[in-house]
Amino acid sequence: MKKLKGLFFLISFFLGISAFGQSSSLLWKIEGKGMQKPSYLFGTFHLICKEDFSVSPVLEQAIGACKQFYGELNMDDPGLTMKLMSQAMLKGSTLSSLLPDGSFRECSQKFQQITGIPLSMFNSFKPFLSLSLLAEKSIPCNNPVQPETEMMNYAKNKQLTIHGLETVEEQMAVLDSEPLDSQ
Repeated sequence: MKKLKGLFFLISFFLGISAFGQSSSLLWKIEGKGMQKPSYLFGTFHLICKEDFSVSPVLEQAIGACKQFYGELNMDDPGLTMKLMSQAMLKGSTLSSLLPDGSFRECSQKFQQITGIPLSMFNSFKPFLSLSLLAEKSIPCNNPVQPETEMMNYAKNKQLTIHGLETVEEQMAVLDSEPLDSQ
C-alpha cells in the first residue's frame, strides 16, 4: 500500500498526469519524457455494487492498448488465497484474548447478526480479516464486485500478462505495523 501511494505520488509529481476522458475520471493516462508508450492508472474501490461498475469503452480501450496488467496484488496467482490466509493468522494470541473479559461474546453475537458467521471462526486470525467481512456487509447491495478483479478478468481475456505491484507479505507488513491491541 505504501509503495502504491509512493508510486502514484512520484508519477504524478514528475511526469504530470492528465485525465483520460474527463477531468473527474478515475482513469489516468501517464506520459512523460523518455516513455515510448503511455501507461494507465485507475483509481478504484475494493468493493462496489455490480450495477455501479462496468468496464466502460474508454477503460476497454486503455486496457486493450496495454501489454501488461498490474493490480495491487497479482490476483491471478493461484496461491494468493493460501498466502493471505497464512499471513492473516495470529501468532501466540487470539481475538478473544485481545478483547476485555466478556467482550468477545458480545462482539461475536453482533458479528453473527451482521455477517451470519460466528466470530469464533476468526478467533485465530488478525482483526483485519473479520473487519473486512464487516466492511463487505456494509456495501448496500447483494452483489458486490471487486473492480480490480473485473478489470483483471478483462485483461486476461485480452491475453495480457497479469502482475502485482505488491506482495501479500508487503501488504501484511503494513497491517502488522499497527499494534494488535489498537486494531
